[in-house]
Amino acid sequence: MDNLAHAYESAGDLVRAIPLYEQALTDCRRVLGDDHPTTKIMRENLAAAAQEA
Repeated sequence: MDNLAHAYESAGDLVRAIPLYEQALTDCRRVLGDDHPTTKIMRENLAAAAQEA
């Protein structure tokens, strides 16, 4: 899901990218926990897309 969100972000379609980043972060938090490195990356990706918007 993160890869698809990144593709949308790269294409300039933040309306589609941000919800996918949000879902990826939610899934990572649920499965891996808040302190997992992958969860932190998802959080950073979401923050970067939100800032770009």
